[in-house]
Amino acid sequence: MRWLAKSVVQNAISVLPGSVAVNGVLQRYGTGSVVMTPERVVARLVRVGGRHVEHQRRFGTRPLGQTTVVEVGTGFVPLLPVGLHLAGAAAVHTYDIARLSNAGRTADLLQQIVAAADSGALERECPWTLPDRLANVRAIAADPPIDLDALLAAMDISYHVGDATRSGLDAASAHLFVTNNVFEHVPAEVIRALLAEAHRTGAPGALLSHHIDLRDHYAKFDRKVSVYNSLRFSSRQWRYLNSRMEPQNRLRHSDYLGMVDEAGFELLLDDSRAGPDAGFAAVRPAPEFRRYSDDDLRVIDMWIAARRRD
Repeated sequence: MRWLAKSVVQNAISVLPGSVAVNGVLQRYGTGSVVMTPERVVARLVRVGGRHVEHQRRFGTRPLGQTTVVEVGTGFVPLLPVGLHLAGAAAVHTYDIARLSNAGRTADLLQQIVAAADSGALERECPWTLPDRLANVRAIAADPPIDLDALLAAMDISYHVGDATRSGLDAASAHLFVTNNVFEHVPAEVIRALLAEAHRTGAPGALLSHHIDLRDHYAKFDRKVSVYNSLRFSSRQWRYLNSRMEPQNRLRHSDYLGMVDEAGFELLLDDSRAGPDAGFAAVRPAPEFRRYSDDDLRVIDMWIAARRRD
C-alpha cells in the first residue's frame, strides 16, 4: 500500500541530517506538491487567504488596515502572510519551528502573483486585493532583496523561527490569529499553549481564524485510503504508522472546540464538513474513539472563528 510506503520513507528520512530539506526536495520533484504556478497560487489565496479576510471583515473589531496578524506555520513559502499584505493588513508576524522559507521561493511566489495579476486572474478571484499593495508587490518582485527578512519587511511581514507558544510579542498587541492546516499536526498540549499565547497577546476582541483538516492525510497521497483510515488504529499502532515528518494528532472536532473555549475564546463560526457516508461505514474505529459520537468522528474539515473573551 502506497501510504504505508510513504510512512516508512518519511520516518526513515526523519532521522537524517537536514531531514526537512530532503523532504522538501521530494515534495518538489517527486509529488510536485510545492511547485508554484499562477493558477496554484491564486487557488490557495482564494481557499485560505480569502476566508481569513472574510472572518476579519465579519467578526473583527477593527478594519484589516489597523490589524496586526499572527500566523503559526509559515511553511515552505509565506503565501498567507503575503496574501494578508495584499488584503491590507497593517502587519503580519509569522512563526515556524524551523526555517523552511527562503528568499528564492518567496521571490518566485511574488512573481507568480504578478503573473496572475497580469492575466486578470488575481483581480477576478481575489477581489479583496488592494491596488496599492499589489503595486508594492510588483515593485518588490521586480528587484527582490536577496535577504529573506529584508524582502518580507518590505511587506510589513516579520518571520520568526522558534516556539510560537513563547512569541515574544507584547500583551494585547495582536488582533487576528490565523492558521491553515497546522493544528492537526501538533499535540493537544501544544495547541493549548498556542491558544493561551493568543489570549495573552490578543487585544480586546481579538479574533481566531483557523482551518483544520481532520482527514487522514495519507488519503491525499494514496487514493485507495479512506479519509477515516487513521481511526482504525490504536494509539500504540499509530505511533509506528504516523509520519514523523508530517504527524497527525487524530484529535476530533469536539476536541478543538473544547480547547478554544477553555482558552477563553467565544465561538462565532463553526463551518464543519463531514466525509462520505460509505467511507465511514466501512471503517471500524479503534476502541479509544468510541467515546466520540459518529457525527463527531465524521467531521473531516473545519473552519472556525472565535473572539477573545474580555
